[in-house]
Amino acid sequence: MRVKLLLCCAVVVLFAISASTQTVTVTIKCAKADKEYSIPVGDQPGHMYSISHTTCTYSKPGEIAGATTKEGADTIFTDIRGGRMRWDGTYIETMSNGEKLIYRHHGMGTMKNSAFAGGTDYWEVTRGTGKLAGVRGKGTCKIVPEPDGSATDECTGDYAVPK
Repeated sequence: MRVKLLLCCAVVVLFAISASTQTVTVTIKCAKADKEYSIPVGDQPGHMYSISHTTCTYSKPGEIAGATTKEGADTIFTDIRGGRMRWDGTYIETMSNGEKLIYRHHGMGTMKNSAFAGGTDYWEVTRGTGKLAGVRGKGTCKIVPEPDGSATDECTGDYAVPK
């Protein structure tokens, strides 16, 4: 048991030494969903499951490993219960050099008058392509709805970029 613990600690230290960490803050504008399907659950009024897809652009891009964030696509599964919502999703971010970062995210928000009223999202990088293959990261987003059905996400997080 002690050997396993020491081995785990050594791996963590080696990763910390071989990676540089940076904090990135971006502003993302996600369009109104281009595909959206909802199904009433039927167990209580206002309980629905929804799956949606949307595309996003960066009004304030960030830089990760020398590449700038360019655009994204988000697919989300949402559990809506009256005025509350919880979601899980996958976000695919395309960088200026064509490489990609793939994120898993989950969050919670509220609804008002059957419309999204805002929320918070928690994300983690699961993998990347090209030079971004070893990038790891996690952070949060504050999501603010816009009158046209789009949303603005203010996101910040820390990335570990392998050397």
